[in-house]
Amino acid sequence: MNQTNGLIENKSVYKRELKKRIELLNWVLENMKKPDAKICDLIESRMNNIVLTLTTANRIMQHYLTIRLLPFLQ
Repeated sequence: MNQTNGLIENKSVYKRELKKRIELLNWVLENMKKPDAKICDLIESRMNNIVLTLTTANRIMQHYLTIRLLPFLQ
């Protein structure tokens, strides 16, 4: 992989993570309007779901790349 592709990939990861952060902030702001909401518990739960989603996607991508690159590494 050349440096240009690495920069492009880093930008897309940054944009994807930024999008998730914005979604989380919007979700928190909506839930703060509810007087009975336990906001800290809600934020923790939502963040755990986001981390799990990103971790799963990362593992799938690593597995895919390992399978695709394995023949070239032997």
